[in-house]
Amino acid sequence: MVKFSDAFIGKIQAAKMRFPVRVTYHETLEFLYWACLASERLLSEASDECLARGDCGKLGLYYLNHLEEEKGELPFLVNDLKAAGREIQPLPDPIAIAMIGTQYYLLKHVHPVCLLGYMAVQEATPTPLEAVEVFEKYYGSEQVTFIRMHAEKDLIHREELIAMIEDCPEDQQSLIYLSIQNTLDYLGQHYAGVTDG
Repeated sequence: MVKFSDAFIGKIQAAKMRFPVRVTYHETLEFLYWACLASERLLSEASDECLARGDCGKLGLYYLNHLEEEKGELPFLVNDLKAAGREIQPLPDPIAIAMIGTQYYLLKHVHPVCLLGYMAVQEATPTPLEAVEVFEKYYGSEQVTFIRMHAEKDLIHREELIAMIEDCPEDQQSLIYLSIQNTLDYLGQHYAGVTDG
């Protein structure tokens, strides 16, 4: 019997391999900035929603613990962009807005378990350390601190995330899958260079 995590990880990996990369490394850092700007708030809102519903078991605690681990990461990304001579634009990336906005909708109006799908796309298939080393050689390590930090941390985070997802009932796994697909759709738009969201 195929585990749910094996199926969704395979789907995420296959989708990421098919992304047509028409954006630069620095454009991706800028996209990540606008997405990660919301990370702490998303986790906090998901935890609060779990508490309000009262039927989420240990999911709310998982979100709170993950929030503690994510705190203070955004300055690393800002410093990477500064090292690259890139300034954060005043207008947010429209695809990042849509991707994150969908997560707010799902966790508030469907079920907070949906956020696990977004997190699975971000953390269940970490950037290989070999790829991080290539980025460091090409761009300099001062522009890759955020990517390296996540490549290393997500090796641990992925195991906790997979365990949490596998513990979810089957009806919730379908919601997680919906969130995975939605997140992959938006990431595909980003990497394809779509600019109108």
